[in-house]
Amino acid sequence: MLKGPAAATLYVRIAIVLVSLIADARQLGYFGVSYRMVEALLVLPTLLVGAAFPIFARANKIDLSTVTGVYRALSFMGLGLVLVAIGWFYQKVLFRRQAAPIAPATGA
Repeated sequence: MLKGPAAATLYVRIAIVLVSLIADARQLGYFGVSYRMVEALLVLPTLLVGAAFPIFARANKIDLSTVTGVYRALSFMGLGLVLVAIGWFYQKVLFRRQAAPIAPATGA
């Protein structure tokens, strides 16, 4: 059975073939370009998950049922902080957009 990135790649290749059957060359080009943009944005998360998976697998061997009280609260706060940091990273670094200049107000 296909797993992860291999299945996604096969899915997109099949989609490209299907789009080529029902659309003209220009529409197929738009589809291909839009997919390449999404694919470029997905490279970093894929690499991060691939690198972090062995760490999480090793950490899963530890029985966390013994963690109670303050340590349990800190672990949940740490998880929340990591999720917020990932969101901040995406907003500030990956999706930098230039704000449109505001036109000066005209007195009427």
